[in-house]
Amino acid sequence: MGGEVYGMTQMTEAHRTLPCGTGILVENRLDGRTAEVRITDRGPFVDDRILDLSAAAARVLGAVGPGVIPVRVRVIAPPGGAVPDSATEITDTRALRSDDGARASAR
Repeated sequence: MGGEVYGMTQMTEAHRTLPCGTGILVENRLDGRTAEVRITDRGPFVDDRILDLSAAAARVLGAVGPGVIPVRVRVIAPPGGAVPDSATEITDTRALRSDDGARASAR
């Protein structure tokens, strides 16, 4: 964990490997909606998913209604204020899935 309490109204997410405190840009590949979120936790712990988004981020991305959307992820702010590496984009056809309206997961 990143030492922060999860807040579903905050623009946060969980990721398995990127360091807590990392800022990322998540893009809905269906309609181009984007959301800047900060990694504050580890997860998801479900196979074939790459992100757990807060309810606020899922709403901005349009993931709550359809439940599953394809995404593109790019690191925009590494922890500690380092300059992002140009190779920090993750193009992924896996999708965000809304789980009970509280969080969304990517697979």
